[in-house]
Amino acid sequence: MALTRTGAAGRVERDRRPADLAALDYRDIALDSVDHGFCVFAPDLTVRLANARMREIFGMPEEMIRVGAPMYGLLRYSASRGRLGGRSLEEAWAERLGLIAKGEPFARVERFDDGRIISIRYQPAAGGCWVAIHHDITAQQRLEDELRAQASIFEEALENMSHALAVFDVDQRLVIFNSRYITMYGYDPAIVRRGVHLRQVQAHGIERGIYAGMTLEQLQADSRRAIASGSEVNKRRQLPDGRWIQTRSRPMPGGGWVFTAEDVTERETFVQELNEQHRRFDAALNAMSQALCMFDADQRLIVCNENYVTLFRADPAVVKPGISLRDIFAHGVQLGSYPGMTADELVARRLEAVARSDGRSYDQHMNDGRIIAVSIETMANGGWLGMFEDVTELRRAEIERARALAEVQQQNLLLDATLEGMAQGLCVYDRDMRVVVRNRRYLEIYRLEEDDVRPGMTMVEVIERSVARGVHTKGRTAQDIASEFMNMVEAHRGYALTRHLADGRILNIRVQPMADGGWLATFEDVTARERATLELSEQHRRFNAALNNMAHGLAMLDENLNLIVCNKRYLDMYGMSADVVHPGIAMLDIVRHSIAQGNYAQASPEELVAGYLDSLRRGEYLSHRHLSGDRIYKVLYQPMPHGGWVAVHEDVTERHKVEQHIVHLAHHDALTGLPNRTLFRERLTEGLAALPTSGGSLALLCLDLDHFKSVNDTLGHPVGDEMLSVVARRLEQAVGDAGTIARLGGDEFAILLSGLDGTPGGAECMARRIGKTLSEPLVVEGHVINTGMSMGIAIALRDASSGDQLMKCADLALYRAKAEGRATYRFYEADMSRSMEARRQLELDLREALAAEEFHLVFQPQVDSTGLKLAGFEALVRWTHALRGPVPPNDFIPIAEETGLIVPLGRWVLETACRQAVTWATSVPVAINLSPVQFKDRQLVDTVRQVLAETGLAPGRLELEITEAVLLQNDDVTMTMLHDLRALGVRIAMDDFGVGYSSLSYLRRFRFDKIKIDRSFIADLDRGTDNAAIVRAMAQLGSSLGIDTTAEGVETDEQLAIVRACGCTHIQGYLVSPPRGAMDVAALIDRLGA
Repeated sequence: MALTRTGAAGRVERDRRPADLAALDYRDIALDSVDHGFCVFAPDLTVRLANARMREIFGMPEEMIRVGAPMYGLLRYSASRGRLGGRSLEEAWAERLGLIAKGEPFARVERFDDGRIISIRYQPAAGGCWVAIHHDITAQQRLEDELRAQASIFEEALENMSHALAVFDVDQRLVIFNSRYITMYGYDPAIVRRGVHLRQVQAHGIERGIYAGMTLEQLQADSRRAIASGSEVNKRRQLPDGRWIQTRSRPMPGGGWVFTAEDVTERETFVQELNEQHRRFDAALNAMSQALCMFDADQRLIVCNENYVTLFRADPAVVKPGISLRDIFAHGVQLGSYPGMTADELVARRLEAVARSDGRSYDQHMNDGRIIAVSIETMANGGWLGMFEDVTELRRAEIERARALAEVQQQNLLLDATLEGMAQGLCVYDRDMRVVVRNRRYLEIYRLEEDDVRPGMTMVEVIERSVARGVHTKGRTAQDIASEFMNMVEAHRGYALTRHLADGRILNIRVQPMADGGWLATFEDVTARERATLELSEQHRRFNAALNNMAHGLAMLDENLNLIVCNKRYLDMYGMSADVVHPGIAMLDIVRHSIAQGNYAQASPEELVAGYLDSLRRGEYLSHRHLSGDRIYKVLYQPMPHGGWVAVHEDVTERHKVEQHIVHLAHHDALTGLPNRTLFRERLTEGLAALPTSGGSLALLCLDLDHFKSVNDTLGHPVGDEMLSVVARRLEQAVGDAGTIARLGGDEFAILLSGLDGTPGGAECMARRIGKTLSEPLVVEGHVINTGMSMGIAIALRDASSGDQLMKCADLALYRAKAEGRATYRFYEADMSRSMEARRQLELDLREALAAEEFHLVFQPQVDSTGLKLAGFEALVRWTHALRGPVPPNDFIPIAEETGLIVPLGRWVLETACRQAVTWATSVPVAINLSPVQFKDRQLVDTVRQVLAETGLAPGRLELEITEAVLLQNDDVTMTMLHDLRALGVRIAMDDFGVGYSSLSYLRRFRFDKIKIDRSFIADLDRGTDNAAIVRAMAQLGSSLGIDTTAEGVETDEQLAIVRACGCTHIQGYLVSPPRGAMDVAALIDRLGA
């Protein structure tokens, strides 16, 4: 592109010659070929000359940058293209003018918005022109920027190196170094800088003490050798401050060398520590209680400790690194360590454990009984680590621990059961006074439910619930109770108190602190105990009172026979003083004092004590001591559980006398003083036993007072007793020393005669003498009594050889004497036994007769004495035996009374008579006799009531006849029963009136409905006896008392006329009718009317 020329210069150029124009063309070509934009401005700041590069740099059209174009226009064009670096056109133009005005060259760099960087330089030229040179330095600037960046990075890297670095050139001058080089050696930066010689650096290092012990010449010589060697040189040096520096000097190809230094202090320390750790590891490895081995992935041993070799009792020369696992097991099998297993089996088991590698271990049982625990852990490289431990004792301990654990678990169960079974309530609180645990008893004590007290509840909440239950006394709030509790806890650090609840119960509360700051409280209901304590205190008081008021003496001795305590009675018994006999005194001293009081005659205390001890050693705890004054003391020793004795002393002097008297009474009659039946039987037995050897005789007399019962009934028992005593004295006078007299009971006596008196003749003489003696009247308490004695005699060996049989024979003889008129004697005869046997057989038949329905009733009418009209019937029992035929009432009634059979027989009579009476066509009463034996039956009244109810008989139609014998046996009880019978509504009649001694008195005490005059008074009325006067008196007595009188046994018209004249209201006897059977009663009713 051709340069543009403008103005005068252009005109000049147009006037030039062609040769000159050719030179200008070459200049234009040269200007257009340069890389810079070139522009010349005239003094008026218009373009004078510009090349093509100028237009390219600014992207201006050719017409824009022509000759004469103003500089301002060019600047404006650049502003429109954003090429002013962010300045405005005015700012850029003002700056440009200011620089041009200075007339000095100036330059600046402009960054276009397209990223190019243009270097602009203005330079003044001749003639006031300015030459502007524009150079596109974009590529150059980028390269410089990259080099600067790389240099910055290099500097940064150099400064951040952990190593010190220094580069020396071929002239041994420092050209490059980093700050680490300065700080590592502590160099002065003013000395060690670029361009300084190695010698100066080394000299400075010697000054700093870096090269201890070396001179500068030695350092220079070392440097020359290193440079001359042309190879890398490494050194390690310790600085004075203890740091270790590792240096390296490496020559450069063009000469010079690179020096690096590294602070290896930590590494050196680490290496030393690592070496120490290796040493310790080896020591620890071999000091392990466990055996250890490590195998690689190929199952070869890497390492093992000494315990591994020792545990498996292997050969250290065999088991070493590199050996295979199989060879190790083969070695163990060869040694016999694995009974019953091959090496391959052992390897398979081990590899199975390696593959599993779950942290579990297994036990390897060795042939010597040991148990090896094997634990396998795999490693990342495929190998594995094995730990082996002899757990033989551990396994045994585990078994024992399991057993102990089971015991502990059992104990825990027992503890839980104990906690719930405690008699005490228990509650545990933590440090915040919240419930931790409580038992059921605690809930019961405070009347709480399970949900009322739960773990975590506060004490106040718990107490609020018990307050709501009304357990605590009124007026006390839960907060009051809790505050009191806390105050006590803080004040006492554990305490006990007694609390009275609202319902009267008493609690003993104990609080104990625990190590964790909590509290354990127990609650015991001591109501019963407190009451028992009060009662025990009262008992103690009573005991003390009783001890000193007891009738016996008491002394308590310890195991050394020293007195513990004694009561007042003990001292009084022996006449000793409490001042002398006090607790602690020895038993020997007590005995000395007792002897001094005259309790023992002619005895030493040592002998007495020795005797007591001998008796105790023999187990004889009871003894009787005879003291002076005929005193007898019974002493009973009781051993105490923990040694010592309790001795009870009792004065048995009077008791001994009583016992002797009792012994006498046991063999003698209390009333007469005569031997009793027991002693008599003993002497009888002795007498019979002596007969075979002595050849003597023995006679037995049984005696019975005649009419004694009548005397007893009429004159009373005291008179009867005195009468027996008088008889005993008369018997003693009559018998003397000839024999033994005994009272057998009641009015029965017995006499045993021996020798000549024991012969039949001697016995008969004695019987006559006794009869004569007792025939004389007896005077007893002013009463003259005539009596006699019936006697039965049996001769030993002739009649019987045994005592029982001899007594029986004498009784039979006595029975015969009484039957034959009394006041006489009879010898035993054989037919008496037969009579007795017949009586016994009759008794047996009588027992069966009721069940066999052999009894029946007959009825005898009772009529009024004037018109002989029917007034009633008397029921009489009759017995018709199947073989014997009719049995007289006088034969079986006494036997029935003696045997008690009269009671069931009497009930049968009562029931039968009442049932018959109900069927009669009349309302007359039926009379039934009651035996005295029936009145001994306390059920008699109930029986009569029941029979009346069952039969339907009106009570007023039943008349019960009793004899005086009933009234005599127990008058108070009898009278009560009579009144009870009367209350039933039945009639009561007195039978056989006049034959006894107390009839009149009973008429006064009980109002009978009827009295029946005994037939013995009626039988002789027609013979002119005095009986008529007696009958008249009885009839008048009955009339005056308003009681009917019935004369029994009226058999003739004369007797009827007399009893009618005497005033008897009714008669009964054969004159009217004999007793008739039940079938005949209807005819009697028709005949006699009613």
